[in-house]
Amino acid sequence: GFWSLAPLPPPEATTPETLSGGARLYPIRRAWQLHRYVRGRNATGQQRFMAPNPPDGAIVNYYARKDDRVEIDVLDGQGGVVRRLADGRPAQRTRIFRTTWDLRYASPAPPPAEDDEEGPFTGPRGPFVLPGKYVIRMRVGGAEQRQTVDVLPDPAITLSTEDRRRWHQTLLALADMYRVSRAALATLDRLRADLSAARAALTDAGARGEALTREEA
Repeated sequence: GFWSLAPLPPPEATTPETLSGGARLYPIRRAWQLHRYVRGRNATGQQRFMAPNPPDGAIVNYYARKDDRVEIDVLDGQGGVVRRLADGRPAQRTRIFRTTWDLRYASPAPPPAEDDEEGPFTGPRGPFVLPGKYVIRMRVGGAEQRQTVDVLPDPAITLSTEDRRRWHQTLLALADMYRVSRAALATLDRLRADLSAARAALTDAGARGEALTREEA
C-alpha cells in the first residue's frame, strides 16, 4: 500500500468500470478559511525541505470526457448560487480535472478587458462566505450530481456568532459599494469619451463651415 496526502479521488473511484458511466463528481474534503498574515512564525529555514501546500479552499475533483460541457456551481443552504466554478466550456480531453473554490463570493470587480490599462490588477477578492455546509453542483448535459463541503472558520481567529455575522454583513456591504463605484466610474469614462467625440465633431464641423464660407466669398 501507499500513503497519499494529496486530495485525490480514491483509487476505487477511478477504475475503468466506474469511469465508464460518464462525468463524475467526487467527494470533497472540509476546508478552512485561512487568513494569510504573519502569525509570529516567519522563520523560513525549514522551507527548503517542504513540498508546496495544496491551494487554500475546497478542492473539487471531477471526471469529464472530451467535449463534455461541465457547469459547476456552489450553492448555499437556500439553494442560491454563491459562486460559479465552471461555466460550461467543453473539456479539451478526457481526464480527471481539478478546480478550487476559495470559499469566497465572486469578486465585485468586473472582468478585466483585454485592453485594460490597469494591467494585472483585477480588483479585490470577494468576501468569505459564512462558515457552514455548502453544496457543489455539477451539471453535464441533462445530468446533475451533488456533493457537500463543510466550510470551517479560521482556527486562529475567535469570533462570536453575532460578531461574525456583523463582519460578514459589513464585507458584503463594502463589496456592493465597490461594485457601484466601479460602475459609476465606467459610466463617467463613457461620458468623457462621448463628450470628447462630440467636441471633436463640432470643431471639425466649424472648420468645414469656415472653409465653405471662404469659398463662397
